[in-house]
Amino acid sequence: MEPDWPVWKEHIESQQIALEKFRRSYQVNRRRYLAQSVLNMDFDARSFDMAISVNCITQYLDLNADLLREATIKAVDVVKPGSRVVYFPFGDGFAPIGDPRAYFFEHRLRRQNQRQLLGFLDNQDNLTYQVKPVIGSIHKKLVIVKS
Repeated sequence: MEPDWPVWKEHIESQQIALEKFRRSYQVNRRRYLAQSVLNMDFDARSFDMAISVNCITQYLDLNADLLREATIKAVDVVKPGSRVVYFPFGDGFAPIGDPRAYFFEHRLRRQNQRQLLGFLDNQDNLTYQVKPVIGSIHKKLVIVKS
């Protein structure tokens, strides 16, 4: 399967723009950004206005449905009521690198686990969610709002 190069070029350019924006923001206020493993976070409940995972939870932990649910529970726990947890990308496939059969299996497993997560979120009284397109990108994001 040959990758769609114009789409990849657009994706890479959007990633480079996002990285440059982050670098500028990080240089201005490094204390604004905290990096920790979501499964071992050392933050009090209701500490943050927002939690964002870019290419982490939905690129690694979503290969295991239990880890994906646990990570989501922990991420939701550390945000304040009325705040959001955002996973980017969500529900997307990527062009295969290496064996396309392994990619296909991984993609199916991710999609299955992400659907299970949405089912779990449907049963939470204090949470709403939307899967939204990302403007200027080929990807979608999951936005969870804690009430």
